[in-house]
Order: sequence, then C-alpha cells, then structure tokens
Amino acid sequence: MPIESRTGETSSNSTCEWIDRFNAPDLSETERYALLVEQFAAVGAEALIRPPFFCDYGYNISLGAEAFLNYNCIILDVEPVVIGAGTAIGPAVQILAADHRATHACGDRRCASAGL
Repeated sequence: MPIESRTGETSSNSTCEWIDRFNAPDLSETERYALLVEQFAAVGAEALIRPPFFCDYGYNISLGAEAFLNYNCIILDVEPVVIGAGTAIGPAVQILAADHRATHACGDRRCASAGL
C-alpha cells in the first residue's frame, strides 16, 4: 500500500517517477543535483550521487556538503537517513533504515526460542 508523501502524492508513483528521471543516462551533474534538491530533505553543496540510485521516498534523506555515493546504491529511507559532509560511500552499498518494532507480541514458542 503506498504511503502518502509530504506533498500528498503517493510514494509509489512520485518516487518511481523521480528515480526514473534521476537515473536517466544523459543528465549532467548539475541536473542531477537539482533533482536531489527537489526530492531530498537536505542537500549540501557539491553532494553527488552516481546513478543508478534507488530509494523508498527520498524526502527522509539528508546529504551533507561534498557527500558522495558511488554507483548502484540503495537507501531504504522509511526513517530519516543523514549522510554527513565529506562522506564517501562505495558502489552497491545498501543503507536500510526500515522501521521494525523492537518487541514482538508473539505467542508462538518459536519466537521465544529465537530470542524475539
């Protein structure tokens, strides 16, 4: 089920469209930077992400100045993700900030034996 974004659009449509635009092959670094500013919570000067790039929403991601993500990174930004100034992240890195409950209400003995 799609989640409604800050602008009221459903994430499944607006984020997918944004990802398609960001990953288009013939964009300049300036055009990609403008797309980051459009979608992310904050983008510092000269932050750079090499495509392809994928995320859940984008609006929960903040990039510091000169932050760099190499090719094929994935950020699951269900919760806020802050990447500090000058951080360099290698290719194919996944940052998974999914929001899962810390405790489980489970009457099944398998949960207890697994430490859940």
